[in-house]
Amino acid sequence: MESLGESSMVPFMEPAPTVPFHVPKMIGQQLLDVILRRHLEKFSCSVEMGTELRSFEQSDEGVTAVLAKNGTLETFDAKWVIGADGAKGVVRKQLGLTFLGETRDDVRMVMGDIRLTGIGLDRVYWHRFGNFKRGASLRPTDEIGEDGWQFMIFDSDANLSKIAQSNELIFETITSLIPTEVTFNKLVWVSEFRANIRMVNKFSEGRGFVMGGMWFYL
Repeated sequence: MESLGESSMVPFMEPAPTVPFHVPKMIGQQLLDVILRRHLEKFSCSVEMGTELRSFEQSDEGVTAVLAKNGTLETFDAKWVIGADGAKGVVRKQLGLTFLGETRDDVRMVMGDIRLTGIGLDRVYWHRFGNFKRGASLRPTDEIGEDGWQFMIFDSDANLSKIAQSNELIFETITSLIPTEVTFNKLVWVSEFRANIRMVNKFSEGRGFVMGGMWFYL
């Protein structure tokens, strides 16, 4: 497979005291999760799985949260509540924060992790095929395996929801967009992405805070 060109995600910069780490590093969520948990352990903190925040009440002294664990409700007292539970989370809604903006139905894609091999697919590069109207990209991700890739599929005319629900359609779509022979080994996970461009009116109310994030594409 012949490459038509190379481009850099960011311009080259020499490390400096003001900007010592300037090259972006993309890693999978499963590896990032391990890194964050290990860092929390240094502060004697741990993540409780299977625990859901149902509600909370504030006072001048602190916050009392109602948690659901294994089907049982319990209360937990804390000084603060910080919501990083996403757009549908409990914290933002109970704090009464607005979430104005728009959902861009014209900016959609199917993305996920996949294990495949392809003739000429150099694992040093992030490969892009086609364009954002109809195209695909493959980024090597070794944490999945030696044949692991993060993939994205763009197609403004296709039913992406239908594609995301079928392994066969995902394989067929990737094959049609990549000009090389591909052998599929395993679909690890897949999700349909839509661009939600929204913002809260403020980031705190009393002892409650919300934390957000952003997603970017090139």
